[in-house]
Amino acid sequence: MVLAFRRTRLDHDPALFKSQAFNVLTNPRALARTYGEGAVKSAGAAGREIVIAVHRGLCPTGGYAIVIESVELVARMLVVRFRHVNPSPSDFVTLIPTYPSDAVMVSRHCFSLRGAFRAEFSLGDRKVASVPFVL
Repeated sequence: MVLAFRRTRLDHDPALFKSQAFNVLTNPRALARTYGEGAVKSAGAAGREIVIAVHRGLCPTGGYAIVIESVELVARMLVVRFRHVNPSPSDFVTLIPTYPSDAVMVSRHCFSLRGAFRAEFSLGDRKVASVPFVL
């Protein structure tokens, strides 16, 4: 089942994720522990949603991005598909290092079951990470 999601912003120190990272945060406490209190406020997370975040890591300039394209629930597996965006050689970009990330929120009501789940993160057709989480 394809799940509806809404993009959110996580106010945090981008240098926390100098390499690629994938997170599923199921409550405001976990969100604050991972990103800080500012992220809870900026995301508007009140415990009715889970936050899914992807981080591309350190990129040499601006113009890079990471974008969550879809979230699907298959039994006890959450399949998160994302893509990378790279600047073209002719793009004007900032010449400082950047830390691209994307975050979305999914309603807890989409999950009829409780207990242990797994999130599988895929870049195109290639699975790059698997993260356990509990609801």
